[in-house]
Amino acid sequence: MIKRILPFIIVFSSFISFGQTSSFPDGVYLNLKQFRNRTPAYNTNLIVVKRSSGDIFMVGGNDYKIKSTTDSINKKYITQKVFAYVKNDSVYLNCVPYALQTWFALCNATKGNYITFKACMSLAAARNIAMYRGGIGSGLAAKKRILYGLDLTTNEVFELKGQNMWIFLKNRPDLLSNFKKESDQDSEQVLMKYINLVNQN
Repeated sequence: MIKRILPFIIVFSSFISFGQTSSFPDGVYLNLKQFRNRTPAYNTNLIVVKRSSGDIFMVGGNDYKIKSTTDSINKKYITQKVFAYVKNDSVYLNCVPYALQTWFALCNATKGNYITFKACMSLAAARNIAMYRGGIGSGLAAKKRILYGLDLTTNEVFELKGQNMWIFLKNRPDLLSNFKKESDQDSEQVLMKYINLVNQN
């Protein structure tokens, strides 16, 4: 009897352990499904480069470039095919699929259903600023970073601000009620506090 039960316990324990896994294994993720399931397509050592403020001011785009030393993984492949790259527990999300300009953003909440990250404003919004404020406005827009939340279930990205928090808290009326009592609902500290609380469940 014990011999029959033991394999079941081992398998069941493994299943629980997998279900509770919240970190992303290192590697290249090519689509949302792989990212959501935390199953990279493959692992390879890519180079993550923090872009300079001058480079960002001049040509726009997000904070991190990812490069490869192999010819088979070129710039076009990285910018068009790689959904996300994880290295040493750091998660870099490609902003191109979400029309948030080029290159990658470093995620700051990666446990749970909502991933958060700071990235550029949309290209359309940046162009509007450039149109009305000229070159200086364009440079300032290029350097501006906005806090976003990515819903891994719907693949929708929302700007994280007080008036949008109902999207994330709609299934948690207790948290929504507490959030409404916050004096500074647009504070990044407050916004991240509630996203992390939602992600715990």
